[in-house]
Amino acid sequence: MKNTRTTSQFKLAKRSYRNPDQRLEATFELKERGNAQAPAVVKRTTTTGDEVLFDNLPVGKSYILKETVAPDGYQKIEKEIHIDIGADGAITIQDGGDLVSLDNTDSHLIIVKNLRKGEYPKTGGIGIIPYIALGGVMMLLALAVERRRKNSL
Repeated sequence: MKNTRTTSQFKLAKRSYRNPDQRLEATFELKERGNAQAPAVVKRTTTTGDEVLFDNLPVGKSYILKETVAPDGYQKIEKEIHIDIGADGAITIQDGGDLVSLDNTDSHLIIVKNLRKGEYPKTGGIGIIPYIALGGVMMLLALAVERRRKNSL
């Protein structure tokens, strides 16, 4: 006689993107994937000190995790998070990006990170203003040299 797993579970932790040790409070909704009209299977709110548990989930199914309420001062993740629970109970995340990941030490702990409002990835450089200023100074120097030449002749 072989034991077969029929349900599985996972824990969810909400963290700050810039400071992964900072735990945040947010509300999530879990639905079964493939049925857009399906009601939420589970709705949970994380607290600032704990992970939240989603349990008694049938194995071999796919789910959609959606953040419904973001932490105060943080951007809400609009993208749906696709979670697959294999027949063996293994958890996989599809298209999580760098905001959603499985914990390195606990394969049933999903970590969701949030960016602060108004915080954008630091890209680009110093801009064009220094180059424009340098070009203007060079033009003024060229004009001064040209006038000096005319006056010396």
